[in-house]
Amino acid sequence: MRDVTVGKMSAPLAIISGILLALSYPLFNFWPLAWIALIPLFYALENSNIGQSFLLGWLAGLVMFIGQIFWLKVFHLSIPFIVSAYLGLYFGLFCLFYRLIADRTKNLNLLIAPILWTLIEYVRSIGPWGFPAGILGYSQHLNIYLIQVADKIGVFGISFIIVLVNISIFLAIKERSRIAAVQFSAVAAILVICFVYGFAKVSMADTKGDFRLALIQPGIDFRAEKGYNPDRSLVVLEDLTKQAAAQKPDLIVWPETVITESIRLNPALARKMYKIVNEAGTYFLIGNGDIKNVGGRIKHYNSAFLISPKGEVLSQYNKIHPVPFWEVLPLRYYVGFLKNVEGKGVCDPGSAYTVFETPKGKFSALICFEGMFPDLSKRFVSSGAQFLVNISNDSWSQSRTEHYQHASMNVFRAIENGVYYIRVGNSGVTKVIDPYGRIVKSLPIYKKGYLIADIKVGKF
Repeated sequence: MRDVTVGKMSAPLAIISGILLALSYPLFNFWPLAWIALIPLFYALENSNIGQSFLLGWLAGLVMFIGQIFWLKVFHLSIPFIVSAYLGLYFGLFCLFYRLIADRTKNLNLLIAPILWTLIEYVRSIGPWGFPAGILGYSQHLNIYLIQVADKIGVFGISFIIVLVNISIFLAIKERSRIAAVQFSAVAAILVICFVYGFAKVSMADTKGDFRLALIQPGIDFRAEKGYNPDRSLVVLEDLTKQAAAQKPDLIVWPETVITESIRLNPALARKMYKIVNEAGTYFLIGNGDIKNVGGRIKHYNSAFLISPKGEVLSQYNKIHPVPFWEVLPLRYYVGFLKNVEGKGVCDPGSAYTVFETPKGKFSALICFEGMFPDLSKRFVSSGAQFLVNISNDSWSQSRTEHYQHASMNVFRAIENGVYYIRVGNSGVTKVIDPYGRIVKSLPIYKKGYLIADIKVGKF
């Protein structure tokens, strides 16, 4: 017979789980809460039928995502609720399937829950409409020793372990049986092994290198300046670049879309940019838009260009995974209250996994949103990239939370691939992450400046 008292508390328990999960991520960063956050939800499911289980899961997901992506209100107050209501459906599916299976596999529930959770997270992150923000493993970006095991199991494996701990605690409290106690002890042993592995790995780290990077954070506020003005942007970029070039870097990196007008279509703008490059006398990675005629069709790309010290474009990467509903099917062109929102236009997906080459090392670029996707980074590294550079422009969000949430996910790309991960943002977060997920250097957000860092190229 189900506990009637707990049954009456089902919705509040689901809400509590959503709140605890939201607090686990930036800006709050109370990451230990993730290890117990699902326990109230599991209690709520104990007294629910299939339909109720779906609604409880959806409610928990709705609360969690509103707490995470409230900054989407920059577009319209309704947007965080609409997006959260959609993403909450995945939580609902987890609870539905868990409730459907749990009564039939009582002795296997310890594994059923983490398997279901991880599978649904993975499904949510793949395909052209994939949106992997809020993956449970990302809550642990500061838990540096535990997440070292991501080099073996990835961020989804970290999610698996977190859910495994939650369900083992729940079963131990609920059942108070010898089997549950043994299961809890086994899970605790797994955690200890992960921490020992991580501690040993980090303690043996040697990341000193001689590839010098100069990362430019211009801090251009396009809203305050009433739009994108390439001439104003170039003045800021030129000043910071001259200062950084005095440190003799091997590569200077500019962020995404601070120069939105295509240098291919504007020779005067291109000449100004190349003048800055020539004076610096080193290699540049520059984010810029591009337009090409491909098979009789005009295509628009969000691109990154590697430019030689002589001002020659050596190679180009076109963003493979555009942002759904923003760069692909951009709703702001069709929905009335979004039409005044500034931002990039339509972006066609690229197809080539470009590896840029300089005399001292090879690297690949990921543009903004692409840093969320584990498979994309792995593909670049397997193609020969010795480090990864993510160029971004998060100034549109007007939110510190969005900046730090977006950047926190990059820690896992460094660990998963065993390479340095460099992030360069117009307004931040500009930082250098070593192959063990440690922040070597960073700049404060919303500050004009540059960062000089020496890294070791290659896979660790």
